[in-house]
Amino acid sequence: LILTGDGEIYQGGDEMRVQLQIANIGIVDAENLRIRLDSIPPFVNRQYSISMVEAGRVWDKKKNTHEIDNLKINIKAPYFPEPIDLKLRAHALYTDPQKKPCESWGGTVFHISGPIQLHKRVEETQEFQKSYYVINSLRNCGNRTLTLDLSDSTGSGFQADSSLNWKLNLSPGESKTISYLIKAKLPGLSQILPDAKGCYNWDDKIYTVRSESPVIDVFGPLIEVERSISPSKLQPGDVATVSIQLTNTGNKEAAISLQGTVPGKTKLISGVLNESLMLLP
Repeated sequence: LILTGDGEIYQGGDEMRVQLQIANIGIVDAENLRIRLDSIPPFVNRQYSISMVEAGRVWDKKKNTHEIDNLKINIKAPYFPEPIDLKLRAHALYTDPQKKPCESWGGTVFHISGPIQLHKRVEETQEFQKSYYVINSLRNCGNRTLTLDLSDSTGSGFQADSSLNWKLNLSPGESKTISYLIKAKLPGLSQILPDAKGCYNWDDKIYTVRSESPVIDVFGPLIEVERSISPSKLQPGDVATVSIQLTNTGNKEAAISLQGTVPGKTKLISGVLNESLMLLP
């Protein structure tokens, strides 16, 4: 018994076109077949009767055609409160020509999506110190209106411009989008935004749906400046050396314009106060 469908993933309400192939791979005929089709969780419960499947043959509903016409079963995908794997099972009871009872099993698994679709999108390549929109899109694919508590987070690598908690109602077939601005705190590759989370009530039980966790590459320079003076204690007339160290800890080169000043009652002996340069990461 071989069960197949026209897809692997279905949404509640979708038409599931299932076929059951009944093949006798034995050396004697199978007679008086009683076939039961059911499911886990319980949803499908159908029975079929076939008089005989000849040895070494596949049962064919239309024997006058060149193609095998399997048993066709159309099922409307059920609505579940959360994503679930629906297991279809076929069980056949039959006898051989000597009336000896026999049985066979077959089955397959289809994934049924939950009522709420939640997706989180953002630009995957960003420039440091610029703001970008995060868009959470929601759709109610179920058969009832749901009240959703949506919460989101920027994690430790980003900051947002607003609170990231919302409450909204979604009727069957309705879609909504929620957007807000984020800005990266530091340049860096493969920075991960946490998933968004939606909670809803279905028959007095709370269910949770989560979005993807986008991965973002943030490009830009990040300049660290360190100034030192030696010696640190001076007497009038002493000469001191002032050093400035620039480090680019980002991942993109930067054009630097350095401007310095000489404190009052001191004078510049050597070196430059103003300089322009390119600083690599």
